[in-house]
Amino acid sequence: MKQPPVPPMRHRLEDERTGVTRKFHIQRGEDPFRMYVTVGEYENGQIGEVFLKADRQGSLASGALDAVAMMISVGLQYGVPIEAFTDKLIGMRFEPAGFTGDQDERYKSCLSVLDLVGRWLHDRYAGKEK
Repeated sequence: MKQPPVPPMRHRLEDERTGVTRKFHIQRGEDPFRMYVTVGEYENGQIGEVFLKADRQGSLASGALDAVAMMISVGLQYGVPIEAFTDKLIGMRFEPAGFTGDQDERYKSCLSVLDLVGRWLHDRYAGKEK
């Protein structure tokens, strides 16, 4: 007889954790779109949560970024590998897009905010699960 599937378990991060914050901006004339990506890490350095904050609080863009970050964070805490998310984000095309002026050659331009975030998360965390 088949056993019922074991429900997935969520592994929340500790109350105090290390993390990284990365600032990005996409140039749009005199008024660039600024955003911050903040990542919380487990003790072993594995990614466990993501926060995306746009400079336009209360806007549709800000709310949508919050929702995407929440879904990624919950998925990560249930054991979904970061590549499952970054593979879908990389290549997404919508405005704002274009040149970023970033010092890092890998992030000089983007197809969208989520393309930029996906590439950065992939470069920093993909393949580092323990």
